[in-house]
Amino acid sequence: MLVSSPAPPPLALTPRPCRLVSKPLRPEVDVPAGDLPREAAQLSELRQAHEALGQLLGVKDRMIWDLVRERDALKVRCLRVRSYRTP
Repeated sequence: MLVSSPAPPPLALTPRPCRLVSKPLRPEVDVPAGDLPREAAQLSELRQAHEALGQLLGVKDRMIWDLVRERDALKVRCLRVRSYRTP
């Protein structure tokens, strides 16, 4: 024997559907139809700025890597000098 669950209340009795149905809709859209060229130009500028920042980041990374290698070379050089001076 199957026991059925109680039926949900009718939509007319619940406040949320009534509130949603009575909410006014905006009849117009804020974006003009001819807006695509301007948006494409903005995205192109954004892409160019992103590429330029990526190049600057690459330069910074190379400079840091060069400084790290120079530091390591100087450490080795200092150790060699210290080993020559100790009797």
